[in-house]
Formats: sequence, structure tokens, C-alpha cells
Amino acid sequence: MVRTMMEDDPEMFFEHFRMTPQVFNELLARLTPYLQKRPMHMYLSPGECLAPTLHFLASGSFQKFAKSSFCVPPSTVCTVIKETCEVLWEQLLEECFPPLTEERLEGIMDGFWQNWNFPNAIGALDGKNCILQNFANADADWLNYKGNFSMVLLGMCDSKYKFTYVSIGGRGRRHDAGLWCECVTSTTPWSTGNCRCRRQGCCLEGWWPHPRPSSRTVPSR
Repeated sequence: MVRTMMEDDPEMFFEHFRMTPQVFNELLARLTPYLQKRPMHMYLSPGECLAPTLHFLASGSFQKFAKSSFCVPPSTVCTVIKETCEVLWEQLLEECFPPLTEERLEGIMDGFWQNWNFPNAIGALDGKNCILQNFANADADWLNYKGNFSMVLLGMCDSKYKFTYVSIGGRGRRHDAGLWCECVTSTTPWSTGNCRCRRQGCCLEGWWPHPRPSSRTVPSR
């Protein structure tokens, strides 16, 4: 199916994977050496691993749909997606999420001012509660304010909607501000890196060194 869409219907291919056939092939060529080292390579080719994973990430559909769409056994889909996501994270992390240096944050602030007339902003931050079945013997930290068990995906983007920082795996009970304060010094595998502030105890505010033109906002003391 993937090969047919590549050759005959590029628009349908883009709807399924949120990328062009050319980008898909470039990504596949880059990841193939690493996917071949995974246990699932004994049963599926790198392309057969990458296609259902990208479709799952792009569409948010149930994993069981990969059985009919990509001819991957339902008992194998979960492992394929998990292993391929690990390879994607390991190989693309540094390219997609370069360090949040002072110079880079200054550029992000300039972007918010030029594009949105919003001064002294280093990013737009929000969290998403993903509903899940509570873990065995887990405590109430996974229970959110809506009464559901959830895991929080926390993300920050720049003025062009491009993610600059993500933290995955926060417990549902925690709110965005609390998670962010932990993330700024986090070194966990699923955090995109450290984002250290200039002053002890500061988070976003620590990167607002001076007001922008026509702004009444001033740095706190």
C-alpha cells in the first residue's frame, strides 16, 4: 500500500504520514542501519516498521488498524511502534531539539515580538493529559483534576509553532507550572535537555533580561 501511494497518489500519502514520499525515503535511509539492529528486523523490514509507526503518530488511530493497513500482525504492532519510536527519538533528538542556549532564546523572543507583538516571551507552554489505564500498584499521582488517570505531555513552541522543548511522562496530578519547574533541570531520557535560568528559583522569567521596544514589561528583581 505504501509503495502504491508513493507512486500513484502522493497527496494520499501525505495525508497518511504527514510528509512527502521524498522525506519518507530520506528518513528511512537515515534510520535503516539502526532499525536493522532491533529484534523486530528478524520479521519486518525497516520500511515495514517505519510506515505503521509514522501513520500511528500522524493520525492518532488505534494500533490495531495497522493490521489491515500495513499487514502487521496485531500482536507485533505494539512492539514495532515502541522500538521504532525509540530509534526516532535517539537519532533525531539533537537535530529537532538543539540546546536552548541564551542566544537561541534571544532569537525566539525576537520572533514573538516581530510575529505576534508579544514582548519578552521565550515560548508558548502547554500540557496535554493523555488518558490511560492506571498502572498496577500505582498511587493517586496519576489521577488528574477531571477524575481520570493520565500522563502529561508538556511542550513549548516558538512563534512559528515549532516545538523547542518537550517533556513526556509527567503524572496526571501535576499541573503545567509544577512540571515545568521540574523540567528546567531535568536529565531524564524523555526530556529534550536542560533549560537553565540565570537566577536561582527562576524558570521562564529568568530569560527575560531586558524589555522589548514599546513594551512596559520590565525584568523582575
